[in-house]
Amino acid sequence: MTLACWRIDELISNLKSNDRLLVSELSRLGRITGEVIQLIKTLTDQKIEFVPVKQGFRINFQKRLGTCRFLDEKCI
Repeated sequence: MTLACWRIDELISNLKSNDRLLVSELSRLGRITGEVIQLIKTLTDQKIEFVPVKQGFRINFQKRLGTCRFLDEKCI
């Protein structure tokens, strides 16, 4: 396991349901698309809102339904 993977695992273990994780862009989460998708799944399973700012959307869960919406200037 690389240091970067260990640090992301450490970050995820400290997040709780209803927390929000802001990242500058998706590529900051991993080098392999599959890793990024698995990490997003882990976040959504734990009901952690995820916002990759550069891509301009957020993923969150409300009433057990997954939602993804594009950000506008008022969202953050």
